[in-house]
Amino acid sequence: MSQNKKARRQPVAGLDLSAEAAPVMVEKRSLVLWLRSHLIAVGTVAFLLLLGLGAMAKNGWLPSTDPLSGQKTGWFGRKLPKNAGSTWNPLAAPMPTPTPQLSKEYIYAGSRLLAVADANAQEVPPTDLAVWRLTKGHGTWMVMDEASTTYDWGELDDIPEPGDYDGDGKTDFCVFRPSDDTWHKVLSSDESDQTIPFGISGDIPTPADFDGDGKTDIAVFRPSNGNWYIYQSSTSTIYNCNKSSRYKRRQSCPRRL
Repeated sequence: MSQNKKARRQPVAGLDLSAEAAPVMVEKRSLVLWLRSHLIAVGTVAFLLLLGLGAMAKNGWLPSTDPLSGQKTGWFGRKLPKNAGSTWNPLAAPMPTPTPQLSKEYIYAGSRLLAVADANAQEVPPTDLAVWRLTKGHGTWMVMDEASTTYDWGELDDIPEPGDYDGDGKTDFCVFRPSDDTWHKVLSSDESDQTIPFGISGDIPTPADFDGDGKTDIAVFRPSNGNWYIYQSSTSTIYNCNKSSRYKRRQSCPRRL
């Protein structure tokens, strides 16, 4: 055989025609043929998977994180703590709990701002809700507390004026009676009742802690002359809030809102 023929029979570099490479090529070809022959079945399975994922997403069953509140939700809508390591992996270790950052929350009633509170702070529990209801000519206080308290105190045409008149940190039942310009109080500290005449016809009751002693002061605003009359609990004296009064020199007269 000539040298030229021998040269043409030399194997091409990089082309593996050994017996070990043959099964790999056969397996790939078999896989392609299997996929072609089962194309409808494969498409059906893929469609069902997509349909199932869509149904889970619609019902909120897929893991997610709310962009506004940061609330994390795992599989099938299970709520996760904010320090969860992963929403997709239920076995992931939780992340270290960060130091809470306070943010302000503005509480409105319609367009009126009621309060500004720290969103992540431990707030003081809200005070008890109460109403004063006229029933058959007399007033009844109904307090939504742990005991659901009801207390009969007041008459027809009375004006409810609750406040902490004894300074024990609890609100006392109190009414102002325009018919005789008297204040009728029930003190929570000793459950005693008091009747105090204060005011004249046409006065508007305006009780508040004007002297800063922690007790609600009986007070009225008199539209006829624009003055405030305050019975201060700290000294048991009456101050007439006008230009020449001692109360005026101590601080500005309260303005009628």
